[in-house]
Amino acid sequence: MPTKRIQSARREFFSDDNSLPHGLNEINDKIKWLNEHEQPISAAYDIIEPQSRQLYLDKLTTYLRPECINIFIEFIKKHSAAYHRLGPVPLNGDRPAYGVENFLYFFNDLIKFSERVVYVDIGAHVGDSLTYFLRRCSSLGVEYSSIYCFEPDSLSFQVLANQSSGSKGISLFNAAITPASGEFRFHSTGFGGGKLVEGGDNIGLVRGGPLLEFVGPEKVHLIKWDTPGKGTTMEVLSGCGSVIARDLPSLVIGAYHNVTDIFMLPIKIRELSKNYKIYLSHNSWLYTETDYYCIPPTN
Repeated sequence: MPTKRIQSARREFFSDDNSLPHGLNEINDKIKWLNEHEQPISAAYDIIEPQSRQLYLDKLTTYLRPECINIFIEFIKKHSAAYHRLGPVPLNGDRPAYGVENFLYFFNDLIKFSERVVYVDIGAHVGDSLTYFLRRCSSLGVEYSSIYCFEPDSLSFQVLANQSSGSKGISLFNAAITPASGEFRFHSTGFGGGKLVEGGDNIGLVRGGPLLEFVGPEKVHLIKWDTPGKGTTMEVLSGCGSVIARDLPSLVIGAYHNVTDIFMLPIKIRELSKNYKIYLSHNSWLYTETDYYCIPPTN
């Protein structure tokens, strides 16, 4: 079972004297948590493609000791697409050091681009992932049909609007994708950490609703979302559910904002369609940016 493999990998990680655990109670609590979630962890392991399973296990293993530098270095050298494709973190030059995740969303062998593609960017922030989507289209000589960008943070949305001003076929929404329609309290930060909240400072109301309300009957080919906040990733999945089931678009999803996302996402996506092949990729030099790619048979 995957949890047994996780514990075996843990012993290997901790065999070096420099990485011996000094918070055993905390680690044992985490192992207990992993054992309590063995059923969904195992179910997700069986769903994802075989070439992604070791990354899946190692990501869960590193959750036991995220502060340990030796574990971190080993994980990056073994699994980071940024490290393998671009080398160590660049300090200068034109390689995408900051926002490399946005580059790797589209510059890979999994996402296929065709003429008249319809792209949905959920959590568009200031247009960083949009920029690399447009560059990828340009590099392939592909023309997109339309783009839908959603950014609920009013501060980030202002920058996004300025960045995309004059671009054709781009619809911008200062809105969140949610399972139900309504107005929601949102904490704006302007630097990518905004989220739906119950109360606090810098709170405003933002529109929310299912993706279908915004795109209507137009067929969607690619959806990317990377949305911070506890439970947000799964809420967006629910809000996209009817469009995913209808159109079977390719999906690129941040799987690291909540620790359960890495095993709950494949399970919920498989419930929407059994036709996806689901891959996992670690897309930065940091510990966080681990993303799912869900590829339909026609991609």
